[in-house]
Amino acid sequence: MIRLGYRLATSAGRASLVGIGLTASAVALGTAILLFALSFSPALEDRSLRSAWRQPPVGAGQAGTDAALLFQPVEDRYRDEPLIRVHVAPLSAGVRPAPGTDRLPGPGEAIVSPALAERMGSVPSDQLADRIGRVVGTIGEEALRSPQELVAIIGMAPATLRDQGALGIEGFRTEPSLPEVPPIMVLMIVLAVAGARAPASPPRAGSSGWQP
Repeated sequence: MIRLGYRLATSAGRASLVGIGLTASAVALGTAILLFALSFSPALEDRSLRSAWRQPPVGAGQAGTDAALLFQPVEDRYRDEPLIRVHVAPLSAGVRPAPGTDRLPGPGEAIVSPALAERMGSVPSDQLADRIGRVVGTIGEEALRSPQELVAIIGMAPATLRDQGALGIEGFRTEPSLPEVPPIMVLMIVLAVAGARAPASPPRAGSSGWQP
């Protein structure tokens, strides 16, 4: 059966072999792209889950009477690297700390990612530490997108954060927003499915001596 299938597939001579090779390559490439796309989505969801606590909860607004925490995320940079600073100030007792930490920092204190702690220890204090504060703990990897992230949770006085327009929230967010799939990934998925489903071109009539 295999030998008969091979003879039928190669009955058109060299042209059929080239066609089979191109088809097999297209299917293999399409399958590889499809597998990559399928594995990319769970990885993107995991990254979003790890960083959900930095996002303002849905419906968060100016601090009201029901707010338990003042919250202000700031996107900063240090030497062309992203630096995430999350300013916080508890308004009531018993506020749960951010994921990856065991406490909330007080005014002038900071809990930082391991990469940021290492960076702060390797440069003069006036280059980075003065933007962060006194380090009193580190953020666990379950709250970081990657080990190289520069992230700091910085405690501030409630009055200061109110003046800066901080949001009033009941607690840190635990569910991420829906991850946005880049347009290039959508195109890759479409091409992968199309390539995997494309049938091989049949040999043209009269292109060989074999006739059905």
